Amino acid sequence: MRFPLQVQGIIFCKTKEDIKYLLLKRNEEKGGFWQAVTGGVEEGESWKSAISRELAEETKISDFKSIVDSELYFQFKENNLWFTERIFIVELSEMINPILSEEHTEYKWVTFIEALDLLKWDTNKDALKIINKRLTEK
Repeated sequence: MRFPLQVQGIIFCKTKEDIKYLLLKRNEEKGGFWQAVTGGVEEGESWKSAISRELAEETKISDFKSIVDSELYFQFKENNLWFTERIFIVELSEMINPILSEEHTEYKWVTFIEALDLLKWDTNKDALKIINKRLTEK
């Protein structure tokens, strides 16, 4: 049985023009939709360890400028089970080309508006809206 805790890492890079976000496309067996890095927290694992592991597993990126706990949580129901997903803000110094796991088939660096158009789940869109607002108000 899956542990009911999830992490989501919104990866971004500031360019001269704007902020770019990294999105990954799930393979068809896993839905074929675009999303940020997501994954489950394993029993006994901390939130921070889980997001670091998921980032490495799904992108092979390990050189981060920062990983910040946004202190945002979302809940969703899947197969009659409730899950809590904690959102992390992951900044890179440059737009690195990730090496994707077998879970994903494509990646894109996109603007905020492009990301909103690509994301499937409302919780992913809501998290991005909140994070983008925080990043652009600084």
